[in-house]
Amino acid sequence: MTGRSPISLVHCLVFLILMPALPAGMPGCGRKAPPRLPDYQPPAPVADLQAMGQDGQIHLTWQVEHATQDQIGAFRVLRSMRPIDSPACETCPLIFQPLATLVVPRSANQPRAVAMQYDDAVSDGFVYTYKLSALDDNGGWINDSNTVHIQTPAPDATSDTTAGPTSPALPMPPQPNE
Repeated sequence: MTGRSPISLVHCLVFLILMPALPAGMPGCGRKAPPRLPDYQPPAPVADLQAMGQDGQIHLTWQVEHATQDQIGAFRVLRSMRPIDSPACETCPLIFQPLATLVVPRSANQPRAVAMQYDDAVSDGFVYTYKLSALDDNGGWINDSNTVHIQTPAPDATSDTTAGPTSPALPMPPQPNE
């Protein structure tokens, strides 16, 4: 014999094959997983944004629920506009421009929702679309509110944009986040 048994050669081959796999199966220090952010539930977005227009002004209103007042620091009012004589494009994205940032009033004695509002001076002959973004207390912008659409009269028309059941300037119903 040559001094080596076939069994020890098999053991050596198995050892060399399994050696690289051993560290992968051994427990390490801690749990190996992708990092994740701490549990955080952002406040719900505003769902009751409403718009009403008259005399070159659009008046926006919404409620900040008491449960989320301590999580929301401010709202950014955003507007998109297009001329009424240009056709609406259902598949085109709306380009929103920021108009204002409004700080949410805080009061420890506030048991109910806070009514917020914003007035925007507008020109006749446009379809305006508005939405809100909320800034949470962690400094991040959370989900956008519903959107509201309102059309101002053509420059030669004399009607106002007060929303009513038969008004030609009736705002479109709120849309889910666009």
